[in-house]
Amino acid sequence: NLAANARHAERFTSGDFKIDGNVGIGKTDPSEKLDVNGVIKSRNPTWSVYKGSTGGSNSGILQYNTARCTAVNVTMNIATVGNQSYYYRATITVAGRYFVGFQGFADPGQNGGGHEIDIRKNGAQMVRNYMNAPTNNYNTHGGLGCVLDLSINDYLEIYSGRTMHHNANCSFYGFMIG
Repeated sequence: NLAANARHAERFTSGDFKIDGNVGIGKTDPSEKLDVNGVIKSRNPTWSVYKGSTGGSNSGILQYNTARCTAVNVTMNIATVGNQSYYYRATITVAGRYFVGFQGFADPGQNGGGHEIDIRKNGAQMVRNYMNAPTNNYNTHGGLGCVLDLSINDYLEIYSGRTMHHNANCSFYGFMIG
């Protein structure tokens, strides 16, 4: 009987240990599943937004107009440009290790100019992709991602040094991995 231990903060067993029933780790709903860190999986921080066919900034910090999934334990900050509201930043509300990624399209007609995309944490560049854009074809920036250890109130943004294609999607996404 583990509860009978007089040293209330300690529980010791010797030999085999069998559990016959549920084990709770700070959760109240038995249907909730925990990851290896004790975080309730259904509440793991995650987000996914994309830039669709309307407005938003095309260089600098990118803005997105549609959420692909509900942000969980992450604040998606909103900016108003003209009469439209856009997502532009993901602010962390649960500390942990995250995978953050971006994929997108660049407009043609940039005269072969260099095109930079980077993922920024608290305004500082974490990882970047740089390429020369063709002058007469759309081009892609895909698979830019990184793993970051993030604290509460850290924020993440995607920066573009050139115009992102306004009629195709640019995706900004992240999820907790530990």
